[in-house]
Amino acid sequence: FGLNYSYVDVELTRKVVLGPGVEGNAKLAGNDYALGWNVGALFQVAPSTRLGVTYRSSSDYDLSGSQAVTTPAGLPVPGANFSIKAALTLPASASISAVHELGERWALLADLSFMQWSEIQQLQVKSAATGAVSSTLALKLEDTVRLAFGATYRLNEAWKLRAGVALDPSPVKDSTRTANLPDADRTWLTFGARWQVSKAGAVDLAYAHVFFKDSSIDHSLGTAASTGVIRGSYQTSADVLSFQYTHAF
Repeated sequence: FGLNYSYVDVELTRKVVLGPGVEGNAKLAGNDYALGWNVGALFQVAPSTRLGVTYRSSSDYDLSGSQAVTTPAGLPVPGANFSIKAALTLPASASISAVHELGERWALLADLSFMQWSEIQQLQVKSAATGAVSSTLALKLEDTVRLAFGATYRLNEAWKLRAGVALDPSPVKDSTRTANLPDADRTWLTFGARWQVSKAGAVDLAYAHVFFKDSSIDHSLGTAASTGVIRGSYQTSADVLSFQYTHAF
């Protein structure tokens, strides 16, 4: 069992229509801290097999910050710059994982994770002074189940090699994809290694390439005459490098 104390800092910038043929710039920013909790258990179900379960609670944030709207010349728009607030919930998650050792060198890994993204349907920004709604970002996210498989190989007493693949569906539906959150289903391919530098210290290195499913967008806010229509497609990939040092006392 443990407690999580987290901090979020959110910033959204976008174009806004100030009048016929006139675009301005809007910037919304807010931050807050939140407290959550997690619980887990590990079971030795067989001499060479371990099973783990974990649950992490959702975290509720009361964001506070500012809204700034400017003209193309960078001048503030009267009445559109003020302090704001917004309620944001980051979802709860649960996972079950297994490790099966194949002798002294090889081990197989599997993980099934559930994310309750449906807790986030919209982000509503309000005036901190009056409570009036300034803008609403419709998200309509869906719950997801992530599946991952991997293997480790103990090269010697100092080195352990890792590789894995994960199928990570997006919480964003095709019908509600927006330019603010153009996410898509992902496949992760990962490689890594652990170097046991001493009895107490270890270094972990990892590389991941993320393949995103090609996606499209066909979205409008209001009418085409007033706000325009966004139509297009996305072809995305990402590379992630990570480094970690662990020291046991």
